Amino acid sequence: MKVALINTVVDRGGAGRVVTDLHKTINASGYDAYIYYGRGAQNQDNSIIKFASNFEFISHVVATRFFDAHGLLSICATRRLIEWLDELNPDVIHLHNVHGYYLNYEIFFDYLKSRKIPLVWTLHDCWSFTGHCAHFEYSACYKWMTECYRCPQSREYPKAYLDRSRINFKKKKNSFTGLFSCEVVVPSKWLKKHFDKSFLNIYNSHVINNGIDLDIFKRKERVDYSSIGLDGDKRIILGVASIWSIKKGVSIFSEMSHFLFDDEVLVLVGRMPSHYKNNFSENVIFIDQTNSVDELVSIYSCADVFVNPTLEDTFPTTNIEAIACGLPIVTFPTGGSPETVDFRYGLVCNPTANDAIDAVRSLYDLDEESLISESRKHAVSNFNKWDRFQEYINLYEVLANN
Repeated sequence: MKVALINTVVDRGGAGRVVTDLHKTINASGYDAYIYYGRGAQNQDNSIIKFASNFEFISHVVATRFFDAHGLLSICATRRLIEWLDELNPDVIHLHNVHGYYLNYEIFFDYLKSRKIPLVWTLHDCWSFTGHCAHFEYSACYKWMTECYRCPQSREYPKAYLDRSRINFKKKKNSFTGLFSCEVVVPSKWLKKHFDKSFLNIYNSHVINNGIDLDIFKRKERVDYSSIGLDGDKRIILGVASIWSIKKGVSIFSEMSHFLFDDEVLVLVGRMPSHYKNNFSENVIFIDQTNSVDELVSIYSCADVFVNPTLEDTFPTTNIEAIACGLPIVTFPTGGSPETVDFRYGLVCNPTANDAIDAVRSLYDLDEESLISESRKHAVSNFNKWDRFQEYINLYEVLANN
């Protein structure tokens, strides 16, 4: 069985890491996997193929900014991809992100319809069934359920100065429906619920949670707090993001920082734009970048409580990393974030700083030994990435055999 994996990037970002690990897992299972991607450096592996140029990427960005034509440029790149696929003749195509300035979805989906190749399509966000945005929850806009127009998020990713959300909605609906064989995968029950209300609900959908490498993300018995700039005498409230923003909860954290007791410290890992830092109290440690995954695991292992005050998310991987390292979690009823929580050792609270800090303090007195043991079991049962990838392989086999 030959499987073609397609995504914007490889080995970085949530979807990129999933694609890279899937490629390894499929090959280890005795099948042949190939990755086709649009952006980033060339890869030395002959089965990992970049099909788009940097010039095509820049042109696509320009067309998106000025004409709201995201997913409608990259014509030559997409034809190049099609040539590669024709040469491979895969049994299954596994498509991940369609957006990202690298693919012309009209040309590509016309090809899928003409060739009738079975498709697995993983939606990592909502872009495929809206007229513009990748997420709608923060803006509370539900026009996509009928037809998008006058987009309130046209200046959000993929940023555009012109609003063509109505036209884009119609184009996507026309392109994305009518496939010969398509199985859609979503990482959370929350996204499935909304997928089922979209024009894509003509396809079967499956929930396969994101997973992590549990051999890497596990609690360390001994950590030198000082080596990573932390104070072992204080209760550590931890937050982790790649880049902090309003939607990631930076305003909640800045307000929480003013409620901290003297024996509490807020540790925020991830790039924090300088204009946000002025809003925090002094009892905060910013770690803009960790040197390695091992250092991040050390930080998780030092913390007392993990807080994810996300205001827009599909299925946050940071939650399950924290759980695997034995941390109790506080999060908001946002997207798929509550689905990660074992409610014996975590809380979903109202999306305010006051409620968040109260929830944090209510978790201090949990039995540490039981917390670490049961959190680990929860992670092993639900979030082992190799188990989740086997679910994908099972799906490929069904499609290929049919």
